[in-house]
Amino acid sequence: MARKWFSFLRSVHSLKRTTGLHLIRHSLVVFLLGLFLAVGVTPVFSQVSVTTQITQSVVNAEQLVNVAQEAYEVGQYNDAIQSLNGAIEVFRMGGETSHQSLAITLTNLGNVQLALGQPEMALVTWEESRKIFNELQDQSGVIRSQVYQTRALRDLGLNLRACEVFGEAVLDINGLKCEYLAREKPRSQIIAALRNEPSPVSAIGLHTLGDILRAVGELDASYDVLSSALDNLKAGDITYSLQAEANIRLSLANTLRAKGNLERDRQASPVYDYVPWGYVKSEGFSASDNCGDIDDLSCYAAATREYQNAIGVIETTSQNLTLPSSILKLQIKLNLLRFYIEQGNTFDAINLWEKSLKTIEIERLPSNRTTIYASINLAKSLAYLKELESKDSANHDLPSWKVIEATLEKAFDDAQNLSYEDNLAQSYALGNLAGLYEYCGSREEEQTCNLTLSYNSLIQKSKELTQTALVLAQPDENPDIAYQWQWQLGRLEEAQNNSKVAIDYYSNAIETLESVRSNLLVVNSDVQFSFRDNIEPLYRGGVNLLLQPGKYQDLEKARRLIDNLQLAELENFLQCNWQSNERIPLDQLVEADNSSAVIYPILLENRLDVIVKTPHSIALYSHEDVNKNEVENTVGELRQLLVKRRPSLKRLHKLSNKLYAWLIRDAEKNNAWDPGKTKTLIFVLDGPFRDIPMSTLYDIDSESYLIEKYAVSLSVGLELPVLNQKSQLKALVTGQSQDTGFSGFNALGGVDAELGIIKNVLQGSDNVDYLEITSQSLNRDSLFDAAAASNYDIIHLATHGKFSSDPEDTFIIPAPGQKIFLSELDDLFQSNPQNVVQLLVLSACQTATGDKRAILGLSGVTIQSGVRSSVGTLWSVDDIATAVFMKLFYENIGKSSGIAEALQQAQISFLRGGEEGYENYRRYRDSRFWAPYMIVGNWQKVIEF
Repeated sequence: MARKWFSFLRSVHSLKRTTGLHLIRHSLVVFLLGLFLAVGVTPVFSQVSVTTQITQSVVNAEQLVNVAQEAYEVGQYNDAIQSLNGAIEVFRMGGETSHQSLAITLTNLGNVQLALGQPEMALVTWEESRKIFNELQDQSGVIRSQVYQTRALRDLGLNLRACEVFGEAVLDINGLKCEYLAREKPRSQIIAALRNEPSPVSAIGLHTLGDILRAVGELDASYDVLSSALDNLKAGDITYSLQAEANIRLSLANTLRAKGNLERDRQASPVYDYVPWGYVKSEGFSASDNCGDIDDLSCYAAATREYQNAIGVIETTSQNLTLPSSILKLQIKLNLLRFYIEQGNTFDAINLWEKSLKTIEIERLPSNRTTIYASINLAKSLAYLKELESKDSANHDLPSWKVIEATLEKAFDDAQNLSYEDNLAQSYALGNLAGLYEYCGSREEEQTCNLTLSYNSLIQKSKELTQTALVLAQPDENPDIAYQWQWQLGRLEEAQNNSKVAIDYYSNAIETLESVRSNLLVVNSDVQFSFRDNIEPLYRGGVNLLLQPGKYQDLEKARRLIDNLQLAELENFLQCNWQSNERIPLDQLVEADNSSAVIYPILLENRLDVIVKTPHSIALYSHEDVNKNEVENTVGELRQLLVKRRPSLKRLHKLSNKLYAWLIRDAEKNNAWDPGKTKTLIFVLDGPFRDIPMSTLYDIDSESYLIEKYAVSLSVGLELPVLNQKSQLKALVTGQSQDTGFSGFNALGGVDAELGIIKNVLQGSDNVDYLEITSQSLNRDSLFDAAAASNYDIIHLATHGKFSSDPEDTFIIPAPGQKIFLSELDDLFQSNPQNVVQLLVLSACQTATGDKRAILGLSGVTIQSGVRSSVGTLWSVDDIATAVFMKLFYENIGKSSGIAEALQQAQISFLRGGEEGYENYRRYRDSRFWAPYMIVGNWQKVIEF
């Protein structure tokens, strides 16, 4: 009599990328609900039908599948593969009558191959099963095979291709991108389509998509899809697997944790001396009260709840867990342990270690990549706990450093002794052992680790092990691992004062990282990846080496690294992509203009470097007596004074002069540019310098602000969009004066006056065609319709809005209760790809408070909308003052030689208010009125009115 097998394998998330192995691959064991599919029964979801006349060979094949199941449950994956291959041979000989059984058994084989860390082989196997299901016109089988293929693609780091395959499988549309699948409408279509599949298939598909969306940074969409996966699993008409529920809850926790990490990184200062095995605590991080729209708790609190829920579910499954269940339980607890440690929650971390993890003997589990990575993960968590323990002067009877060292050595031995060759596991184990030696070697004077080797021996041994790890994980095959070993070698060479060699390794690491950045926006937080820890320090370390005083210096290469860092920053936080509009190198614009200079302030831990690039030269000015704390404190106090009503000018000038001395004075004294010819300074700003307008830098010697000497513009990167000068322009001007209905965004009573003033200026020119949408008529639809109806060169929006490094917190408010978010701006401003907006003015927007990277929001608006230049403000400005300022600005656009100069002249009129010729602007002399305006993008001329 035929019997039904319940599904017994679930996804066991990868332990492959614990801290220090952070890119792209979700990796390792990804077993889903219903992976082993039964032979010999009428299919409910996963079973193979057999005719009444069962031949002996088919019975033998069915027995082989049974043996494979039993082997899998005790971790004997090679035996499982051998049995499945035997069954496959039988079904191949059975001809067309056995095709259904063959396709199902191939599906099972692919899942075991994935468990062994062989995603390439699994991909090929599932492609064969897909073809057979397609021939059998079994659409559910085709979908299942393609969904499994997306998991293999994800493990290979090919997240973008995984999205395409998923779109083909579920929506039957080719070439879909991840950002499209993350949108609400396609997401809803996917969820609805998968509801028509059996519950396990639906849960598998949504779980897979949720993990992929997290891997590419679509965190809100990931949470929504994973929640639907959990709902579909529970709504099935069969008894759903608690192990599958625990696994989905683990994914939900990881997504919430990734959102928390992003929130932390927005507030965090850069990490300058990152060492993978050195504990980095989040300083000064204040979590929000809720996790956006997805949870009433903070993201971290919600993540903690889901980790604990996952543990609770898996512990209710059975007292005698199967091996996959035991591994899943272990991984959840290891993830939670590291999560506690990241937050400095020593109490809960120690409690989890002592009551739960201390008694787990990982070495008694079967040796495979999963258990090897688990050992390494636990070793690093214990190392972090020991560092916390030493800082707290506590004693929790943690394993010694020598025990941690021995654990890593055994992990490498286990990787070498696997029954199949696993270079990746060997590389990971060796690289982490080398990382431990690097950490201990860098702290030898403190006698932190008390290992046998001396400082020099530890560093040298670490270098040798890392070199071997890199050979085992080549950059073209495993870039996510290789870049970290290249970076590690760079740090080690630097520690031995081999600067040129170190620079080469840093350069190689950055090149390797950038080769996979299209697949990487935000990497899954179950490996504690973050921009703060794992991308930014690499670039800053490389820049530091390139600019070291008294050593080899390469200013051009340093500029490129800072440029690439800013691009990575925009991608990571705002998920911006450079538009395909025509762009021109910044240097080419500067050389052609011959009246501009570019300034790069680069803040390092114990040094401030300033690179100045002019049409004919490049120079470096270093301040070795300036550190990051002094800069952050100076900028922070100055920012407060700039927005204050009637600030102390003496104090403001003193602080602002300090910045002038750091960024400008040395260049002026050394004639870096010709003061008679140079009219515009373009800043590529770094770190805290982005919090203040460069126009407010004050020269105490000449008693003048920088804006009184030069026009000022901000650039994002070494390429800028080209301004297309035209003889005739079209302008769209609109604004919203009504109450927005959103807290903190009150009615703008001066908007109607502002629109009227701009109308008078623009309509007074024969070169401008003008369209106005009144405040009463403005809403989302009218703005989108107007933008699509004609090709505008200038768009002026006098509406509330906000700039932030969070794309969900970067928006404009066209009408009460409505928002247009960053992700929608390309649709708004690029409805006609043949036309590009030359100038976008956002006169009533402001940057988010408490967000150290908030100015990225305006840069993101410029990039995402595809406009040539954007004008915005760093803080909210009085709307009556804005109306007067905009009148001056637009009048000056027609007279000046560039947009930046037009802005400069308007600012000068305000700051000199009350003086001769500027009597009408007396009330606007305070910096809070004139200072916040800034231009991002191309600073050149648009048109003469």
